[in-house]
Amino acid sequence: MNSTIFLLFLIIFNLFALWLLAIIIGDKIDRRLVHESDRLKSTIEISGDSLVFISATEIMEPDFKDSTEHPFLLRIYNTRSDLIYESLNHNYFSRLETEIPDSLSKSILLSTESEGSTYRLMLDTINDRNGNVRAVLQLAVFESDIDETREEFLRMNLLVLPFFILLIFILSIFLAKRTYRPLEQIILVAASISASNIKNRVSYDAEPEDILGRLRDTINDLFERLDLQINQISQFTDNASHQLMNPLTAVKSELEYILKKRELPPQQLETIAMVAAQTDKMIEIIRSLLIISRSHKNLITSKAVVSFSKVLNDYIKTSYPGLKFAVENDIYIKGTEEYVRIVAENLIENAIKYSHNDSGGVKVTLIKKGLFAELSVADNGMGIPDSDKEHIFERFYRSKDAEKMGIRGFGLGLSLVKTIVTLAGGTITIEDNKPSGSVFVARFPVIILGD
Repeated sequence: MNSTIFLLFLIIFNLFALWLLAIIIGDKIDRRLVHESDRLKSTIEISGDSLVFISATEIMEPDFKDSTEHPFLLRIYNTRSDLIYESLNHNYFSRLETEIPDSLSKSILLSTESEGSTYRLMLDTINDRNGNVRAVLQLAVFESDIDETREEFLRMNLLVLPFFILLIFILSIFLAKRTYRPLEQIILVAASISASNIKNRVSYDAEPEDILGRLRDTINDLFERLDLQINQISQFTDNASHQLMNPLTAVKSELEYILKKRELPPQQLETIAMVAAQTDKMIEIIRSLLIISRSHKNLITSKAVVSFSKVLNDYIKTSYPGLKFAVENDIYIKGTEEYVRIVAENLIENAIKYSHNDSGGVKVTLIKKGLFAELSVADNGMGIPDSDKEHIFERFYRSKDAEKMGIRGFGLGLSLVKTIVTLAGGTITIEDNKPSGSVFVARFPVIILGD
C-alpha cells in the first residue's frame, strides 16, 4: 500500500516537474525576446517617415543571419502592416505567417503554430519621440527548446523510472519485513503459549505510547491474566480434588470393611459392592484430575531421568502377562516412573477396550528413532473416525461409537496421556492400523546419560 502511494506520488511529481520545466524554459525564451527587442529598438532611429538602423552590427549577428542553435526571426512592419524589413535568415521561418493587430499599443507575447512548427512571438511597437506608433517590430523563435527538453525529460524518466520502481519495491519489502517483525514475534509467542508454557512474553523495542508498544503491552497483560487464571484453576482443582479424595477414601475403607465382614444379607451386600465400585471410579477420576493439575509443576521443575525401557518392561510383565511387546533397552527420558506407568496403562487399557480379542490384539513397541523414544500401542479394533481424532485427547470426550458399544470410560485417560507427553517435550499422534484398528504413537526426547 505504501509503495503504491509512493509510486503514485513519483508519477505526479514527474508530471509537475515536466510542467514546471516548460514554464521555466518558456519564461527564459520570453526574457530573451524582451531583451533582444529592447536592444534592437535602441539601434533604430526614426527620421521623417523612415526607420534607420544606427548600427548594422546588431542585425548582422549570426542569430539573425543563419540557422544557429537558437535563431531569431526579425520582421518590421509599418503602421499599414506592410513588411518593410526581414532578417536574412527568414527562409528558415518561411512557414511562419503573422497577422499584425490593427491597433497595437504595447508589446505582446504569444505562441503560434504553423505547418507543424511551434513559435514564440513578440510584437512590440517602435515609437517616435512623441510616443506615436511608427512601426511594429516582430521577433520570433522556435519553441523547440521546450519540446526538446520535454522529450529529453521523458526519455530520462523512461530510463530512470524502472530503477526507481525496483528500488521502491525492494524498500517496500524491507520496510514490510521490519514492520511485521514484531507481529511475527507475537504470533510465535502466542503459538508457544500453553498451560505448561505460559511464562513466555513478547519482547521488542518500542515506546510504550507507540502503537507497537501498546500492542506488546496489551498482549503481555493478556498472557499475565491467562497465567493467573490457569494457576487459579489449577489450585482450585488441586484443592477440590484433595477435599473430595479424603471422604471418598474413608467411604471406600468403610465399604470394604462391610464387604469383608459379610454380616448383611446378600442383596444389601450386592448393593454395597456396586457402591464400592462406583466409589473406585470416582477416586480414579479425582486421581487423574490431581495428576493433570500437578503434572506441569512436577515435570517442569523435575530434573529426574527415568529408564523408559526398564519401567515399561517391568510394568507390562507384571500387569499384562500375555501382552505382545517389544522394548528396546537403555532408553532414558525426562520424567518419573509414575508418569511412565500412567502413559503405558492408559494407552494399553484403551487399546484392550477396543480390540476384538482383548489383549491378544494389542501390541506394544518401544524403540529409539534418532533423538526420540517412540512408544507405539496398536490394536485391531474398529478404528477411530477422522472426526473423532480431532477431539480424542480432549478432557471428558467420548466417541459416539464407544457409547453405542457400551465401552466404559470417563474421557480422561487419553487427555492425561496427552498432558504428560506434551509436558515432557514430546508429541502423540493417532494412525490407522491396517487392516483395522488404531495405533497411538507417543514420542519423547531421549536423554543421553553422561551429557
